[in-house]
Amino acid sequence: MSAQYFKLATCGVLIAIFSSFVNATSENTKQVPPYNTDVLTKYENLRDLARSGNAESKFDAFIFVYEHASDLQDQAKEAVSFLFESAVAGNLDAQYNLGYLLQTGRWIERDEEKALLWLLEAASRGHITAQVRCGIVYQKKYYEANSDLGHNGNLRRPELREEAENWFREVISNGRPEQPEVLVATESLGRLLVREKPESDEGWDLLKEAAQLGYEPAIGTLRALMPALRESASESYEPAKRRLKELKDFLVEIENRSRVHPLEGIEMMPD
Repeated sequence: MSAQYFKLATCGVLIAIFSSFVNATSENTKQVPPYNTDVLTKYENLRDLARSGNAESKFDAFIFVYEHASDLQDQAKEAVSFLFESAVAGNLDAQYNLGYLLQTGRWIERDEEKALLWLLEAASRGHITAQVRCGIVYQKKYYEANSDLGHNGNLRRPELREEAENWFREVISNGRPEQPEVLVATESLGRLLVREKPESDEGWDLLKEAAQLGYEPAIGTLRALMPALRESASESYEPAKRRLKELKDFLVEIENRSRVHPLEGIEMMPD
């Protein structure tokens, strides 16, 4: 597989391509433009290689269809078949992207359980985007399992929380701090820790680390925590008073810094 295709898959850029295809195919009233014969010829060459080739060539054919969705709408079904065959044969990027398609319902019927199986397969083999997506899936499941509990309730399904935390830590330990997947994992883990233990120094430090790098969701999370801190501080809780002052000063410091928007394709899970 070429470096261009590998970068496209691993960086999550497929989502923009997915969206362009959905837009193109949903507007049935528009006249479908004639095929770009050069693109079609190139696809036919890739298709022939995919039919007789290995998992990598099948994934290349799938990616090519997404790159040229407006010209290759009729090849979408075949492209998904190539993706599935590539994933079954062990292609790491195909496994991640198949999991993503199943999770979002793009091009194929949505099936979150099957999606998680494919994402876990890719994540267990080191695919960093799959790892952070697995963390978010488990975080969401954990929040949903405890959505009706008050602050003093006994938390349910702690194994889901453990899974989420483990995947987030895996991403953080193996990536660069400024890497999009690492920023998502850093903010998500920080929020998870502070949500359950407001005095967690590690949780606050993770949120501030992501915010210092300009990651907008981390900045938003810190702002969202201000009211609870003010309430605790008003009750003469000294640690909360110190934290509130530190947070105010920190937010003022980073107010004018450049921002980084969420990683494309990684949905942020609400509390």
